[in-house]
Amino acid sequence: MRIEDKEAKRQDIITSARELFISKGYKKVSAREIARKAGISKGNVYDYFKSKDDFLIQTVNGHIEILLDEFENMVAEDTVKGESIEIWKHRCKNLYRKSGNHMRLLFDAGLYLRENTQFQELIIPVYKHIRESVTGLLQKHFSNMSADEADYRILANTIIAFLDGICFQMYFDPENTELDKAIDRFWDGLLVLA
Repeated sequence: MRIEDKEAKRQDIITSARELFISKGYKKVSAREIARKAGISKGNVYDYFKSKDDFLIQTVNGHIEILLDEFENMVAEDTVKGESIEIWKHRCKNLYRKSGNHMRLLFDAGLYLRENTQFQELIIPVYKHIRESVTGLLQKHFSNMSADEADYRILANTIIAFLDGICFQMYFDPENTELDKAIDRFWDGLLVLA
């Protein structure tokens, strides 16, 4: 099989796994189902991936790249102080609406792979990067706050934890999670600091 064909088949398997993980959840999906959806035998699946965990890690890896691109676009579009909080409210809402399936995969991965070294090596640098970006934005927009570097990092971690928590609620109870109100109240609370 040509390298291009093998990579295309690998991507087909990842796509099939992603669709199944999103619709059924990681725990309820078997390697046999992934193989069937991808149009290959279960044995051939393991020519491309070491294990079912590897399916999830590779699927999450693609989703992390998408989320980071979207986050980087938000950071790159950052505007002048004053407009930024309203714009960031809007951007956060859009990001979390668009990223529902990404978040579902990340929560499944976090739940089932939290002790997996390969997953940790994938996710820890992502959080570090996001934390550094949010810390920089806070320093830019809340420069009049009497805080040191550690205070900005703690606030950045709090923001990230809040947004993760909203995603967690949306994952388990989307009908009762008031995304817009929660994000508005949270960012309005940050304005008190400015």
